[in-house]
Amino acid sequence: MSTSIETQQQLKKINNVCEPIKSELDKLKYLSFFLENGLQVLLISDPETEKSAAAMDIKVGSFSDPDDIPGLAHFLEHMLFMGTEKYPSENEYSSFLSENAGNSNAFTSAENTNFYFSVTKDKLKGALDRFAQFFISPLFNESSTEREIQAVNNENQKNLQSDAWRENQLLKSLANKKHPHYKFGTGDVNTLKNSPTEKGIDVRSALLKFHATYYFASQMKLVIYGAEPIEQLQDWTIEMFSGIPKEAKLVAPELTKELPYPKESLSKIIKVVPVKENRSLKLFWILPSLIPKYNAKPERYISHLIGHEGPGSILSILKNKGWANSLSAGTGRRYSNFEIFQVSIDLTQDGLDNYEEVIGLIYDYIKLINSNEQNRGPEFLQKWIFDELALVSQNQFKFKQKSDPISLVSYYGSQMQLFDAKEILIAPYLFRSWEPEIIQSFMNYLTVNNMLVFLVSKGFESKTDKNEFWYGTSYSEETVVENLIQRCEKSSSIDNGLALPKINPFIASRFDLFELSSNAPKVPILIKNTPFFKLWHKQDDTFKLPKYSLFLSIETPKFYLTPTYNVMGTLFKKLCSDALNEYSYYADIAGLSYSLTSELTGIHIYIQGYNEKLSLLLLQIVEKIKNLRVNAERFKILKEKLMRTLKNTLKGQAWEQSRYVYGMSVAIPRWQVEEKINALERVTLEQLQDYSSRLFEEGFIEGLSHGNMVQADIENIATQVENILFFNSIPLPNSLNTQLRVVQLKKGVKYIRQEKGWNSEDQNSAIFHNYQIGLENLEDDVKVDVITQLIEEPAYDQLRTKEQLGYIVWSGCSSIHGVQRLYFLIQSSSHNPIALEESIEKFVDNYREILIQMSEEDFRKQVKAVILRKKEKDQNLYKETQRHWAKINKHKYDFAKTEKEIARLETITKEEIINFYDQYLFDRKERTICSVQVFAEKYAFRKIDEKDEQIIEIDNYDKFKRSMSLYPINC
Repeated sequence: MSTSIETQQQLKKINNVCEPIKSELDKLKYLSFFLENGLQVLLISDPETEKSAAAMDIKVGSFSDPDDIPGLAHFLEHMLFMGTEKYPSENEYSSFLSENAGNSNAFTSAENTNFYFSVTKDKLKGALDRFAQFFISPLFNESSTEREIQAVNNENQKNLQSDAWRENQLLKSLANKKHPHYKFGTGDVNTLKNSPTEKGIDVRSALLKFHATYYFASQMKLVIYGAEPIEQLQDWTIEMFSGIPKEAKLVAPELTKELPYPKESLSKIIKVVPVKENRSLKLFWILPSLIPKYNAKPERYISHLIGHEGPGSILSILKNKGWANSLSAGTGRRYSNFEIFQVSIDLTQDGLDNYEEVIGLIYDYIKLINSNEQNRGPEFLQKWIFDELALVSQNQFKFKQKSDPISLVSYYGSQMQLFDAKEILIAPYLFRSWEPEIIQSFMNYLTVNNMLVFLVSKGFESKTDKNEFWYGTSYSEETVVENLIQRCEKSSSIDNGLALPKINPFIASRFDLFELSSNAPKVPILIKNTPFFKLWHKQDDTFKLPKYSLFLSIETPKFYLTPTYNVMGTLFKKLCSDALNEYSYYADIAGLSYSLTSELTGIHIYIQGYNEKLSLLLLQIVEKIKNLRVNAERFKILKEKLMRTLKNTLKGQAWEQSRYVYGMSVAIPRWQVEEKINALERVTLEQLQDYSSRLFEEGFIEGLSHGNMVQADIENIATQVENILFFNSIPLPNSLNTQLRVVQLKKGVKYIRQEKGWNSEDQNSAIFHNYQIGLENLEDDVKVDVITQLIEEPAYDQLRTKEQLGYIVWSGCSSIHGVQRLYFLIQSSSHNPIALEESIEKFVDNYREILIQMSEEDFRKQVKAVILRKKEKDQNLYKETQRHWAKINKHKYDFAKTEKEIARLETITKEEIINFYDQYLFDRKERTICSVQVFAEKYAFRKIDEKDEQIIEIDNYDKFKRSMSLYPINC
């Protein structure tokens, strides 16, 4: 320990001071220590940051809920936001953060509750003071209790039709009823109000008792990220957080250390009926916690092999058999004394029919991992595989880029509960010791007797005999049959083609940075401009890492011209990704990833990672796109999967439906899901092969190159791409460009689209209430930004916190094809869309008076918050790439627009904002509204008077859009 650290401990009454191990390229400063009350702290000093953040992680979660009050830990998380003795106003904390370009959130997991916030750098001290009071003197007002119980209930209602939530709770419900894993952690109005009342339990008293039991300093981990020097952050920490109680006022009951699933609960096959059209096989094995083994990473070694997607992998063999589309493996559920290793497979119908053989194939691979032809054991495990994983992880840690401060502090808060202070930063990346015995010990748990199987399919409807209590999931339970046990325990006598991965050719070995010229441009410049290709380039001058990112937009009229072209374009993209998977998976492991997306104008390629071998991956992708030979079996399988995806769209949540319907109502072109389904049914293999061969008969590419790459190299690569894609092609004529247009709504008219919810079982309704502004332009854009900033926090406080309309309550601004709008989006299980609309419009009306009465000082604070957000620096290379691409992709090349917006914001007046507010939100004769309203089954539509010229119902998308004027093309 250095003398300076010893001095700090003596003078500042802190102990266990250390500097965590960090990457040699990491410029941030870190310090970990404990306060006298037992609170562990991690400080991060970043002089260059524009945004500060902090998080507190408390080692308590739903596992500690009283048996008779499920959801109490989650309810406590909600209540801590509702005022403190020093800052009693319910929205003081959120208001302070909002007016200082910040935000906050929290979550409750099984064993942790995590609170976090961000704020502009010069307001960190004020935010910390408010934050600290959460853990020193929360009010837990009785007046807030009823509303926050409803908030928890609304959150639970949102999840009831989610297959992920339903399956997770079903897995928990199969555990030992006396184990905390069995519990229902979210809570609802029955567990937090109705049932306790019937039992004579005072929930608020139980809440206070829970807080006194678990919320004390040694249970907590604090992370602070600021621009100030470590010494200043340290002083603030001691000043503000030393008041947290040192010890619990009550003794917590000890949680069991037994594994959650007794033997009689395992070796079962659970057949599950999903909400959506999903088919999957999920295998779960229950293990003791591997956290103490983090230096050896046995789970990473095994998940890497089982989850591999290259030739000879489980997935490769399953795809060749036509049984699966995707596979993942890992310990997704990790707790202090146990974890669950999971393999998940997206099945085809044939895979579902042969699920026992699929399980058998997984066990064949498990045997392959640590065996040769005659023997099994740790001595047959492959050290070179461990070393390769260690090298990749070492590179990841060394060249790790900055994250958003708010994400970072929340993550490190959780990590501090698991790892020694010295290794908080590096622990997830450490492959310190090759210990095959530990890996073998891990593998010994991967047996049929220790396995639970979920088989998920709509085909089990009417064939199940049980319903999970909290979500109502239908399922049946069977014991694994003897034939399957024997199949899994004995190696298959047939050559199944399984093989371990080969040495990864994509692992980077050269990390040199290309020399940057003294006059290198600060924004992208156009370096290629041909009839086929417009390429922008910016060599990285900020982050100075051996990384690179590339966006390519390949425009072709054959992607969205008709519903048939649309589904064929999507299917083509999926087939290309599928055909590339075994090749590209090695690159992905090595830190070089790509994505293909189908867009309105064509197909987009995005590649990011180490620059050394990027061209190898890019040219292989382009070659496959140009010369795809469609495999008949994969065509059949992926067509059926796309059909299920489209049908699942029609089972989305009410808020998702409202956004989809808005796009259908005002945007051109748009094809309805039903039109796409009908078109896809008719697509044949021969049609798609012909389509793919003619896809680039005409076309155009626009791209952005950004990172550690010199201009000459990317120009050479771009020429190769152009030659591959457009050999014997013609440039894309202007007449064939996809015309992206938006309906121009009439002033003084409210357009309403009413729909029943797609899912009749979903009790939620939704409203997407849009105020159309007009074509994007600098003047209107900054005013929209200011109004968004002004209304966001008060709208949330009024509509969600006070009125409890729903869990999803959003306000904001967005554009569609270059046309701006302000919006409110609410999903509610307790109010119909008519009531939601009334609340929104009442808020809009009332806020006008608040805006008029707002002091000039308070108004300038809000404007400053907008300016501060715009001044925020990009945290990493990819953030900067995305910022530039957002402009290029819209064909708007004003890279200095943000600076111009800031300059305009400096002079904007409250009167200008009031006038803008009146014109677009308040004045019934001037504003234009498009309100999409999705009604749960229990509610009836409103009756709209056809003679009322101020309210027009949209009853037919196409007819409506044909009857309206359109805005000029603006993107």
